[in-house]
Amino acid sequence: MTAVNKALPLFVEPVLSPTSEETEGGGSPDGIKDYDSWTWKIVRYLHAEETGVERITDDKRTSQHPWEVGLIFFAPNFVYLGVSTGVSGITAYGLTFWDAVLCIVFFNIFTYVVVAYIGTFGPLFGMRQMVVSRFWVGYQVMRFFSALNACICTGWAILNLVAGANLLHALGHGVLPPWSAILIMIVCGLVVTLLGYKVIYAIDRWVWIPILIIMLIVISRIKLSGSFSAGTISGTGSAQAGTILSYGAALFGSASSWTLYMCDYTAYQKKTVSRIRLFWSIYFALLIGQLFLQITGAAAAACMTNNPTYQKLYNDLGAGGLMYALLVQDSLGRFGEFCIVVLALGLTTGNIPSLYSAALSVQAVSSKFRSVPRFYWALFVNAVAFGISVACFYKFTEVMDNFMSMLSYFTSLYIGIILSEHWIYRTYLGGGYNMDDYAIPQRLPVSYAAAFAFCCGAAGAAVGMSQAWYTGPIAKLVDQQFPGDLGFELSFAFAFTGHAMTRWIELRYMGR
Repeated sequence: MTAVNKALPLFVEPVLSPTSEETEGGGSPDGIKDYDSWTWKIVRYLHAEETGVERITDDKRTSQHPWEVGLIFFAPNFVYLGVSTGVSGITAYGLTFWDAVLCIVFFNIFTYVVVAYIGTFGPLFGMRQMVVSRFWVGYQVMRFFSALNACICTGWAILNLVAGANLLHALGHGVLPPWSAILIMIVCGLVVTLLGYKVIYAIDRWVWIPILIIMLIVISRIKLSGSFSAGTISGTGSAQAGTILSYGAALFGSASSWTLYMCDYTAYQKKTVSRIRLFWSIYFALLIGQLFLQITGAAAAACMTNNPTYQKLYNDLGAGGLMYALLVQDSLGRFGEFCIVVLALGLTTGNIPSLYSAALSVQAVSSKFRSVPRFYWALFVNAVAFGISVACFYKFTEVMDNFMSMLSYFTSLYIGIILSEHWIYRTYLGGGYNMDDYAIPQRLPVSYAAAFAFCCGAAGAAVGMSQAWYTGPIAKLVDQQFPGDLGFELSFAFAFTGHAMTRWIELRYMGR
């Protein structure tokens, strides 16, 4: 993109095959000069995926069926962590069952529209999400976003590890040490993460089925327990609005986080795949699973009002204790314990895309990091996740809610920059995309506008957020006692506006 008034086709196909970046090392992946070193020999011996952040060539993009992508997204999204998110609507935010359900439905329905839309860029570019981001934010800001995304992906892995360990810990009434439970979770997911995309797809085709069966059992136990209560309205007016906005921010953060690595998986689709079918495949795969799990979690939490035993187990052991109460204690006995183990191990499926994309994001930070196979970055990320997970174990609910809310601020400003660049400057003003530019920083945006937009988005989050440790002035306007978290809405608006207002200056005076 060289000037605003120089209209190009929206997508210009690559003519350099492969690019200089890809041939720099004599035909090895991503121009790696030490491809014959022992580190790469181990990767090849284990038949692990060698592909990193380089462009995926047409001969490797063999998938033509959008439903395959749907399965890849449905399985890792259909894990127990979604139940915990539903539980928190009642236990952490004080909503009634129907209030929580309305929040879950509304925020998920509109958030996944954006997520699925961004996923359709994967087949067009044939590149990973952070590499595609070079066209939107420039090479330098992309490095910063990649580093931040690696941390975010690791954060998701930590949440899944702690949630699974919480279930296993509750199973033995606290006998199994948290570090042991977390280590079990890591080992179960590590092999799949290391071996790559094809193994991920093979597992994701079937792993969601036992989770679905167990969730249906949980629903039946909720019904048979006789403890379910929709509750009464906990507040009206501004107080109710504050709690709904705050829970909505957590829901948005949970759903929108997929935008940070959507193209990591859709990049394997052929360019000829229908973008409309791909959109709906992604949308319904992500939406249906989360609605089902989160509403089930809210229903389970609603049982505590009339059941002191459920309440005590939740207070002692967290959401895992609540699942133990429903499935094991005075319920299904040994079979219920088996169900909890399956739920816990199923969380490794949710960890797979997080750890896989975290390793890719690290590689995107620097060309030096690309020389290290993704295999070893996945090992490193697992080690980091293990250490932090043990520390976060006893504060799971607080960590989860704070993480999701903070995540919503970053993803919303990221989305704002993407939409401004793509809709206004690449599409409406005819800038288009030249695919060969991805490896040439001198042809990508300078990053000044993206950096300014990031600062604008951060400012919007600061004035609108509502956290235990800080409340922005605009959040306080909703209600003094129950401030409403407007951080992600303001972050998006400020980032989109800031980028749209300054990108033309960058184009006019810098030419790109």
